Amino acid sequence: MIDIWLQLTLLLTIAVVSHFAITRIGQPSVIGEVLVGIIIGPTLIGAIFPNLAFDPSLVSIFAQLGAIVLLFIVGLECNLREIYTKKSIAIALGGIVVPLLGGYALSILMGYDNITSIFMGVALVATSVGITAATLLQLGVINTPTAKQMIGAAVVDDVLAMIILAFAPSLA
Repeated sequence: MIDIWLQLTLLLTIAVVSHFAITRIGQPSVIGEVLVGIIIGPTLIGAIFPNLAFDPSLVSIFAQLGAIVLLFIVGLECNLREIYTKKSIAIALGGIVVPLLGGYALSILMGYDNITSIFMGVALVATSVGITAATLLQLGVINTPTAKQMIGAAVVDDVLAMIILAFAPSLA
């Protein structure tokens, strides 16, 4: 139990320090949070010093909790009628078609089979609404028309990507 509290304390301390450090140089804290996640995760420190790696299940729980809180805060800032417009949906469709077809075509050219190529195309469709929204929120532009279109397109894009991903296994 002490080990879990120690890891939690270290994670929160690192997150707060990275937040202040990155905002001090004028960047959105999301950038620092992603960089610190790469550094303290299994990619860098975890690969070099496996004994220092944080418990993946603990990190996953707090990452999911953080994403839920972030998207809740963004939801409070947004009006659905302003986000889901015809323009946002058109942008989202473009954001789905281009990576889907491009990923599929590139995978076929690289010699992968048809099913694998479909999955590669679908994997390239998904965006990160959380990162986009957090950056726009922190920059203070979340209520601008452009930001609303970006968020609306990203949400529609992700929902359609999940629908496509749900149907992709049936192709196999």
